[in-house]
Amino acid sequence: MLDWFSILPHLILAGGGFCIFCIGAFWRPRSAGLLFAIALIAVFLAGAQTLLITPQAPHFSGMLEVQGYGRFFTFLIIVITGLTLLFSHQYAMLRNFAGD
Repeated sequence: MLDWFSILPHLILAGGGFCIFCIGAFWRPRSAGLLFAIALIAVFLAGAQTLLITPQAPHFSGMLEVQGYGRFFTFLIIVITGLTLLFSHQYAMLRNFAGD
């Protein structure tokens, strides 16, 4: 049986990206601040889940590492994503192309 908690950080990031894409593409009265907030919330939730819940066993026939190194690199990529969001949002505000 598949333990969905082991891949939850990946699902949260994918779902957050999908929400941002749909809101950005189809909802016209949007603001860049809303999209930025949704992105930060998704990154924060994925990072919290990576730190708080420890998977019990490898899944997908061992093709996806969800323990040890896998958790470390997942968290590292999430931290880099969050910092990139913060810096790029600030840069967009300074250069006046953020859309707000």
